[in-house]
Amino acid sequence: MKQQSTTNRKIVRFVDVFFMFLLWVTASAEGGELPHKTIQQMCFTSDLIIDGAHIGYGKVHVNHIFYKSMPTIVIPKTIYVSLITRHSRIIDEIFMRGKNVPPITTNRLVLFLIKSKEGMFQPIDVIGNGSQGLFWYDDKACYGYVQVSNPGPYCLMASKPGGSGRIPKDKNAMWKEIKIGLEQRSRWEAVEMIKDPNERARQMATYLLPDTAPEGYAQSVNLRRAIRKIGPAAVPALVEVLKKAKPEDGLNSTVLTLYDIGLTHPDALRPAVPALCKLLSKPGSNSLYYILSPLTAARDPRAILYVRPMLKHKDKQVRGQAARALAAMKDQKSFDEIAILVEESKNPDDLLDYTLELARSLFELDPKRARPIIKQVECVPGNAGLHYFIAGFN
Repeated sequence: MKQQSTTNRKIVRFVDVFFMFLLWVTASAEGGELPHKTIQQMCFTSDLIIDGAHIGYGKVHVNHIFYKSMPTIVIPKTIYVSLITRHSRIIDEIFMRGKNVPPITTNRLVLFLIKSKEGMFQPIDVIGNGSQGLFWYDDKACYGYVQVSNPGPYCLMASKPGGSGRIPKDKNAMWKEIKIGLEQRSRWEAVEMIKDPNERARQMATYLLPDTAPEGYAQSVNLRRAIRKIGPAAVPALVEVLKKAKPEDGLNSTVLTLYDIGLTHPDALRPAVPALCKLLSKPGSNSLYYILSPLTAARDPRAILYVRPMLKHKDKQVRGQAARALAAMKDQKSFDEIAILVEESKNPDDLLDYTLELARSLFELDPKRARPIIKQVECVPGNAGLHYFIAGFN
């Protein structure tokens, strides 16, 4: 009996170790943070949104069409979505290995579909045994796929009683979210069609602040990408956003959009400089590093007095960007303070980051004075070869 007990314990231990190995392999295969899409976000990007019943082997009987990208296309009563068969039907599956857990029995589902390059419909973000674009539901709850650990795979989960999270609490909640999402999509597409770039920018910029965004909008558009395409014509609208913002409003997307525009049109940012300087003085929860980026692109000396204090900031990333901004503004008076910072920088991890930003700033301000300082800094083992990464040094 004792020998049998020992053998059983070894078997149990082996199963536990093997289970952990399987989890590790799965997590390694799907490492990093997987997409986490809200229903509204998927309403903006889907080619087809349907309610239906899975009748087996990827075949879906279509009960209702919420949206189709081409209104004139006739959707058949039965469509084929082969990747449905890859989706797990077991709730909390990664925690249930080795247990006899039955799969969910419902075949009712809502699909947010996109067309593949081959012309086949597939749920949004299919990864492993789940996706973002498929929800099952029954009379009690909805079931969707979430990443419960990072790294790790998608796992089928039931909606929470309060309906929090990305999975709606029931069918009615799902229908309501889809309705709102499609209304928001229609409104946004109308904005995109505005021909006058100034008015299009003004309308898009309203989405950047909670007080001016359309009711029901839930940050479903990459506004930075959409507005920067407009170019210099968008700057006045972005300046208005900076002026209208409350202290608690997030403005990182706004300042980064200005930075994007300034990379190719630096002079277009001049009207934004006063508002950016004001924000730099009272950033609230916004990133000083981000605010310094469009000021660097603008190269406007009016910002010098606001940027200089940032050389003393506790965050080295902020100090490095402040140095870049002051060099872009040709602020010779900052040379000595930047020189002290680069001479104090001895962390090998900073060689191609913070130390390099400081050294480049010095060289841009005064190449003749900067050369011996940078050569001396290179004597520190962690900074060896620094000058090879500075354009024009050799």
